Amino acid sequence: MGYDPAFPRVHYDGVADKEWTRLTRNRRGELNFLVHMDVLRRHITADMDVLEIGAGAGIYTKELLHMARRLVVSDLSEVQLALNQDHMRELGVLNQVDEYRILDLADLGALDAASFDAVVCVGGPLSYLLDKESEGLRQMLRVVKAGGIVVLGVMSLINTLVLFMGMLPAEKQANGIDNLR
Repeated sequence: MGYDPAFPRVHYDGVADKEWTRLTRNRRGELNFLVHMDVLRRHITADMDVLEIGAGAGIYTKELLHMARRLVVSDLSEVQLALNQDHMRELGVLNQVDEYRILDLADLGALDAASFDAVVCVGGPLSYLLDKESEGLRQMLRVVKAGGIVVLGVMSLINTLVLFMGMLPAEKQANGIDNLR
């Protein structure tokens, strides 16, 4: 099975605003958020231009805005980016986002090389690349400046199986076993 950008896009379009509360609904989500925030606070500074990849509805965006000099927010899902904008507007910080971009981590060619001090890619984006994960890493390293920082977070296979195993019966019923990815 190879990377198909439609798969994560359709998934995150479908979960819509549930992504905004995903890390606040239970202790596992809260712990995930706190661990990532600890890493971000140690590495992102007020003099940095930051690219956020896979920003989703904005749970980390709202925090990164207070840490970085400049923030470019990106996601593969137009639905998630629109929700991100809505949430930043509600929080009164929309004008602090430098730019919103629809971007596929496997192809960041629309961005200039060495244009960011840091790239933040936590959550699922790198995990969804499957056979293209090396290309995603190359793309992030291309857009970060020499000596810059890349903050990565990935989903473990076991955690992913545990989280999504419950979805299989409904997926099988809706699409048949032959159509499961």
